[in-house]
Amino acid sequence: MAVNDVNIRIRAQDDTKDAFGSVTKSLGGLRSAIFSIQGAIGGLIGGVVIKDTIALADAYTSVTARLRLVSASTQEFTSVQKALFDSAQNTRSSFEQTVNLYSTLR
Repeated sequence: MAVNDVNIRIRAQDDTKDAFGSVTKSLGGLRSAIFSIQGAIGGLIGGVVIKDTIALADAYTSVTARLRLVSASTQEFTSVQKALFDSAQNTRSSFEQTVNLYSTLR
């Protein structure tokens, strides 16, 4: 009886590691893109807020300068400013417009 030797080689390859690596890399790219978009939107909103804040500060500086020009003293300035603010609130009008009218009439 002849003995035959049979050699069988089994080679298994696990591709799941590469597949999960690819998915993880894609999700990382998506996450990065989302953060970039979020940063851009935040920058736009921040820019608008800064622009509005600067405009408000400029308007207040202008109003204060107009009141100082028509006020004889700091005490008069303070009392007129309070009275004009109250008047603007009561009439639901702009404080800036109220001061402009007052300084024009004065």
